Amino acid sequence: RLHRLRARPTLSPVFSMSADRPWRGKPVTPSSYVADDGELRELDAAHFCAAGALLWHEVSGGEPRMLLAVERRGETTGAKANFLGGKRDSWAETPRAVAARECWEETGYLLSSAAHAAIEGGARPVAWAPQSKFALFLHELGPEDADLVARISALGGPPNPLHDSTLERVESVPLRCLLDPRWRREELHAFAGLQAAAILPAVRALLADRACADAAAAAAAAVAAMAAA
Repeated sequence: RLHRLRARPTLSPVFSMSADRPWRGKPVTPSSYVADDGELRELDAAHFCAAGALLWHEVSGGEPRMLLAVERRGETTGAKANFLGGKRDSWAETPRAVAARECWEETGYLLSSAAHAAIEGGARPVAWAPQSKFALFLHELGPEDADLVARISALGGPPNPLHDSTLERVESVPLRCLLDPRWRREELHAFAGLQAAAILPAVRALLADRACADAAAAAAAAVAAMAAA
């Protein structure tokens, strides 16, 4: 009879959090994919948990580079990198809106209004990482954000300690690093490594297009030089 007299257990904070974020635990597409038009499948657009952006930019005379957030998560893993992004706050937020807001916050509110509007209004393509229910958009920064990392560094500390106490800095690294499995394993947090794997097809296509454009420009310059000789 004693088991009938036991008090009913109270709900744990996990259940309370799920009530606050009703999209948690909802079904999504179980495999990763890339949508060139920037639109997630209907199920994933409704039930995603977080979103972010792989922000990249051209460097004059150099190769494309990407911005990464360096965060310290626990004492065992130390500081590693991940893509700028974060959690969804409400049902009303779209994946693009979350990505734009989080990129703005994690750059210390220094991301240009043009980039914020472009991400929210039409960033593409998007990669779906089902393990974290994460939507990752690929977005090229414009010239107004060419010195974004330098401006963030000039803050003299974490970009936004009130928003994210684990975020130490934002850094710029060659985009081609994502193609290296060892680099992804050693430099990215585990969850970011899965997100990187999801967006790899889009990154490969982008780098291939850039290589073709560079080769065409070099060939045109060579022809022009020969004609002028």
